[in-house]
Amino acid sequence: NVLLYGETHSSQPDQWEFRHDSTVRITWDVTSDTWVFANTAVTVGGTLAVTGLLTVSATGYNTIGSNAGGADTGLILNTAAGYNRDIIVRTGGTNRWIYRLGGGAAESGSDAGTDFSILARTDAGAGIDTPVTIVRAAGGAMTLSRPIVASSTLAVTGEITTSADITLVSNSGGDRINFGSNVGTF
Repeated sequence: NVLLYGETHSSQPDQWEFRHDSTVRITWDVTSDTWVFANTAVTVGGTLAVTGLLTVSATGYNTIGSNAGGADTGLILNTAAGYNRDIIVRTGGTNRWIYRLGGGAAESGSDAGTDFSILARTDAGAGIDTPVTIVRAAGGAMTLSRPIVASSTLAVTGEITTSADITLVSNSGGDRINFGSNVGTF
């Protein structure tokens, strides 16, 4: 049996509770206009529409989807053109990385706009740089603004175009570089 219990007391504002036996499961906090679920799982069998902000304060991993679902699962970030859609990674409440899906530029046609970027942040949360940017339009560039360190083979199947010098460093001497059928030692 579930009981909706309301209480008025001079020492606190009105408070509403859902209880199971004597255990409080859901509380209405009138000061913050918030339902508080205490150690209670909430299952929604249909669509849950949230028109305000949704904050999940749980520790551990939060899951979208199920192994038993047998269908594709996704997370949709939707807004009008010209606005950012960010996934933000924080440490101690301060931004460390921002995965930006859409750079805030208007979409002017020809698949322009809504590029993908990864932004790095300082310990204070200020911008360091944008080490990765991928242009959404077909044939668009992928920009890496930090050095590439390859601990194994780096295979390039297309052209390498540069507007600056390319520096190759040999740690052991005698390493070779191949240009087509030409082989050189450096």
